[in-house]
Amino acid sequence: MQEPSPPPPEAPRDGDSWARLAGSLLYEGKVVQALEAAERGLKVEPRHPMLQHNRGMALKQLGRMEDAIAALRLAIELAPGFALAHTNLGTCLIDRGRHDEAIAAYRAALAVEPDNPVARDGLSEALGRSLPSWHFPMLADVGRNQAYRRAIEAAVKPGMLVLDIGTGTGLLAMMAARAGAEKVIACEMDPRLAELAREIVERNGLAAKVTVLARKSTEVAVGRDLPRRADLIVSEILDSAVIGEGMIPSMRHALSELAAPGVRIVPAGAEVHAALVEAPGLRRVNPVGMIEGFDLSPFDRFRNQSSGQPTDLAAEEYRFLSAPMPIYGFDFTRPVPSPRERWVVVPVTESGTVHGIALWFDLKLDDRVTASTGVGGQMRHWRQTIFFNDRDIPVEPGQEVDLEIGHDDGGWWTTLIPPRAP
Repeated sequence: MQEPSPPPPEAPRDGDSWARLAGSLLYEGKVVQALEAAERGLKVEPRHPMLQHNRGMALKQLGRMEDAIAALRLAIELAPGFALAHTNLGTCLIDRGRHDEAIAAYRAALAVEPDNPVARDGLSEALGRSLPSWHFPMLADVGRNQAYRRAIEAAVKPGMLVLDIGTGTGLLAMMAARAGAEKVIACEMDPRLAELAREIVERNGLAAKVTVLARKSTEVAVGRDLPRRADLIVSEILDSAVIGEGMIPSMRHALSELAAPGVRIVPAGAEVHAALVEAPGLRRVNPVGMIEGFDLSPFDRFRNQSSGQPTDLAAEEYRFLSAPMPIYGFDFTRPVPSPRERWVVVPVTESGTVHGIALWFDLKLDDRVTASTGVGGQMRHWRQTIFFNDRDIPVEPGQEVDLEIGHDDGGWWTTLIPPRAP
């Protein structure tokens, strides 16, 4: 005779039991069953934090990220000191690219459990994703740092009020304070960086001299933020093509509204150089076309065709097909005219195929200190910039290529005209 089947297990009667069941099912990878258990438990005990947490984790594994975030926030609302819920909320928020919210969630977890390794590592990841990675090679650029230090030390005089535009970590502001400035007002538009700069300034014992403002310099006013107009303005709001971070409009405003008569400016200017360039490796993706026998051209719509491509030419296959030549000078001690445009005749010196025009610049910190971003130059974190032409241009020595090149307050445009047929 067949033995009777065992009776089904009795359903949990309380929220804690439902939460343990949902947690076990999650551990076993039975996500749908875990979600069902959590939701059945919430019908028994709607304000149970762990049930909301387990529901959120099941929703996360099912790919329902916004629902998971909402459930985890409910768990935290029910139990504000629930470190695990804060930590897992941070993980969900990172997945959605909401880095500032993730940072807050991880910090809330660490406030409860300071040694929580998952929250600590998550916070580090969220902070890293929220801050552009170029800050680190910039700080490691010894040539840049030393050039700025020498120029700032030469410019600072006792009693000076210094304005630092785009302070970042506060490095240039602290250089000015150490050089003897009476007061330094440092502007940083990113509130997270501004908070960090304040911490760094205080750590270095310069809080009495350096004040960090979490705003753009164009939002600064004399009498409210500056006690008077600045005697020295230092800035490092430059990109690989000089002007992409707003140097021109920022300096225009500073000279008009924030600078004292006879103000000193560091850097004082820049000179942009250009050369015809052949870069066959990079040409494969400018524009994107055939890669390993596959047509990837639809991906080209995500390429910024109106912007140059920052490139470390020393790490690429390239040749200059013309001699480098100065293209534009920038004098930051007076308002830079913008827009500007010019035509240049570029003599070809090498046979090959012109793929575009390469730009780099010499930064003139003052009358004596200059540093270059060119190949082999003193400054390494800024790279060269290539503006790719829309078609290849075969050339031979003795020919001339016409270059139309111009800029406005924030960017460049270039056009190369092939040599005329003989």
